[in-house]
Amino acid sequence: MSADLERTERQRNAMVSDVSHELRTPLSTIRGYLEATQDGVKQLDEALISSLHEEALQLQHIVDDLQDLALAEAGRLRLNPRVVDLSDLLTRIAETHRRQAAEAGVSLTVQLSDDVVLIADPVRLRQVVGSLVSNALRHTPSGGRSASAPRKTATTP
Repeated sequence: MSADLERTERQRNAMVSDVSHELRTPLSTIRGYLEATQDGVKQLDEALISSLHEEALQLQHIVDDLQDLALAEAGRLRLNPRVVDLSDLLTRIAETHRRQAAEAGVSLTVQLSDDVVLIADPVRLRQVVGSLVSNALRHTPSGGRSASAPRKTATTP
């Protein structure tokens, strides 16, 4: 029991550290842009407003993920499984991350060898794959490639 408590405490500490890191990045970006605008170094234009909005959406996403985690731990996370076209889902995720990829100097592609259809919760699946793509982009060096390439047709019951 003592070992379980110790492991749980380590996991909790790691999660708190990860969450604070994930929150710090968009907050620092927003703060930096706002301070640059206040100091007259940067003009508040449409591009800056768009960037600030994107960072605010990222913060909202992190907070929503924390709420989902709390629901999952309480056994109350709802899933809504349905037929999902993986090609369509991956293409939409790639489009969502194109700007992040371009800013990082990373080529983001979706390569599909077959149509893949599965039964899943499209919202939760998009969250998971989107998070993986975002992390891949964050950790892929400039000039690198990030690709998704399912190889086989898969249908799950």
